[in-house]
Amino acid sequence: MKSSTQPLTLSWTAHNTGVMNKLKSMTKSTEDLGKQVTQLQEGQALLAKELKAVAQSVNDLRAQVALNAGRAEAWAELHRLTAEMKEEFASRNHARRLARSLITELVTAAVRDRTLASETVRQAVSTQMLSNGEYWLGPAVVAVAAELLEEEELRNQA
Repeated sequence: MKSSTQPLTLSWTAHNTGVMNKLKSMTKSTEDLGKQVTQLQEGQALLAKELKAVAQSVNDLRAQVALNAGRAEAWAELHRLTAEMKEEFASRNHARRLARSLITELVTAAVRDRTLASETVRQAVSTQMLSNGEYWLGPAVVAVAAELLEEEELRNQA
């Protein structure tokens, strides 16, 4: 009986060894697959982190574009207002210069000595009265000139 059981035992052992080898191979494949899944998960986490960084960069870029657009709009408004101010108040600079010159001793002496023609002074201040009538210095310049020229009519006009 021993001889008949021996081939059966050998057959069972061989079969069992084959199954064990297949099981080991499947276990190895499962471990390899697990490692691949872990690597994919790590790659996915890294990709998600990089996507968040890209999204933040895009948001920062959008904010910068909006800021630059606002800045450009503000500069345009500043230039528009500066041009408007220069246009509206340029004649006032002339009135200030004329007022300063009328109160200097040199011009006062030139008007009193008749070195500076009274008609020239009258034309200059009349122009200021017309162009700067709403600016307080316009009529004041005319009044100072009238005092220097000793002209009652010009004083009344101021």
